[in-house]
Amino acid sequence: MATNQRKLVFAILEFLQSAITDGSVKTSSVESLEVAMECIGEAFDVDASDEAQRSEYSIKPANLQQVLDLYLRTHERMAAKPSSAGEAATAEKTLTDEQKAQAEELKAQGNRALANKQFEEAVEFYTKAIAINSQNPIYYANRSAAYSQQGDYSRSVDDANEAIKVDPTYSKAYSRLGHGYFGLEQYDLAVKAYDKGLELDPNNLNMKSAREVAQQRLDESSSIASNAPSASPSTRGGDTPGGGMGGMDLNALLSNPGLMGMASQMMSNPAIRQMAQSMMGGGGDGAGSGAAGGNQNPLESLMGNPQLREMAQQFMGGSRGQGGGEGGNGNDDPLAQLAGNPDMRRMAEQFMRSQGNNSPQ
Repeated sequence: MATNQRKLVFAILEFLQSAITDGSVKTSSVESLEVAMECIGEAFDVDASDEAQRSEYSIKPANLQQVLDLYLRTHERMAAKPSSAGEAATAEKTLTDEQKAQAEELKAQGNRALANKQFEEAVEFYTKAIAINSQNPIYYANRSAAYSQQGDYSRSVDDANEAIKVDPTYSKAYSRLGHGYFGLEQYDLAVKAYDKGLELDPNNLNMKSAREVAQQRLDESSSIASNAPSASPSTRGGDTPGGGMGGMDLNALLSNPGLMGMASQMMSNPAIRQMAQSMMGGGGDGAGSGAAGGNQNPLESLMGNPQLREMAQQFMGGSRGQGGGEGGNGNDDPLAQLAGNPDMRRMAEQFMRSQGNNSPQ
């Protein structure tokens, strides 16, 4: 028999002996209790009167009653206050299978709304799913994607961080976080987020591509900041992003759901998508040159598209108005200006990335 078991039996015998000594039991019951002690001792080969065993197994000065009291007090304290945040969350809310299924159905409805460009509805569905089950990181990550599609990058970052709090090993949350930081033009944080995501999912090609673009933007912004001479707002088109486009705020353009909806529809045209991809790869100059290898340049094939021409005129109108009056280059084709404009290239880059990296789960 193990030593701890013998100590327990010895403590029981000592407790029973003390009950006889202090009168805790009736006199008429003493003989029965002594018989019980003898039977217990024989069964476990323990003798409470043996000095050698007393020296080895006795827990005095403590006794069995004190040990029990200590355990009960400790148990009561632990039951009254969970020992960790995770236990607190579990104690606060235990989901039934029906509740889990309801949350999943709301997530599915949010995914359908997101696929149909119904971003506000998608946010509502994901929010309802989170209200039922706040411990599912996918719900936060999907709502982050919906916010990002709306151009609300601050909330997108917040939701991505919430997903990471729930599950630090969920790689897609870091992809959402990187995309949100990219939209906020915090390229250093975007690169760090993508790096963490790639540690968890090193074979994710979309994340690798997004990380490369973020690093490129970080390098470009660092180079511009260190090399650009001091200039007044009038010479550099204002201090807002997209200043080169006549002071237009590029973030405001990207946040315009009507404009982005039109851009999404136009991106279904392979020629337009090819032009945007050319912009992303730094091929803006090719938009105004001739065909290569006998293939018509994608921009030239779009010159007759009135919808695209109207969008180009909206973008470039402010710039032309500031470019030196009505006689200043007024005959330039707006599509050619649009393709060669670095801010428009950046918009195409962000839009293409948002199309590839925001699919929900």
